[in-house]
This record gives sequence, structure tokens and C-alpha cells, in this order.
Amino acid sequence: MWDGNHGRIEPAFDQAWDRLTKLRWVAALTEMDTGLRIRVYPGYSATLRNGEWVPATGVYDVLVTGHSGQFTYHDAQRFLDGVTVGARAYRRATTPTEETSS
Repeated sequence: MWDGNHGRIEPAFDQAWDRLTKLRWVAALTEMDTGLRIRVYPGYSATLRNGEWVPATGVYDVLVTGHSGQFTYHDAQRFLDGVTVGARAYRRATTPTEETSS
């Protein structure tokens, strides 16, 4: 797979992957694009069962540089897209232009 920002991405995205793997793949691209540390884990329910946290079905924890949120699969994808858009806007706003650097 060719990505204009990163060259050839390996492994290429595979629709057969489970949702957690897909989100982790997107998170890795987002991390490469933004420089932020991003991790995706299975979400956990708020209750303990037999003394252990039980993974919640269809919920994922997305951590970005130490801050986390719990999302559904589709909301996690939207969140990661927003992280990329926000990081790009921040770079544009804080990168000196020829006019400001003279």
C-alpha cells in the first residue's frame, strides 16, 4: 500500500483483521503522521467479574500521550481522524512562514 506521507506501509491494511487489529493499524499511521504516542486496547467494563475486569464487547480504549477515552469501533476511527486533523492544523499554525521568519 502506498501512502503519500509515509511511502509504502507494511503490512497493508487487511479487511479480514479483527476490529482491534484494524484500529491499532490506523493508530500506528496516526502516530507516524502526528508524532503522538497512541495506543489502542480492548475496552473494559466498569464492573468486576470474579475479581477481574472483563472486556466490554465493541468498546475500545484509545490512549493519546497518556490521555484516554472509551469509544465504539466507528467512533474510535473518527477520533483518530480528528487527532490527525488537529495535529496538522497545529503544525500549520505554529510553523513559521517566510513572512514571519524574516
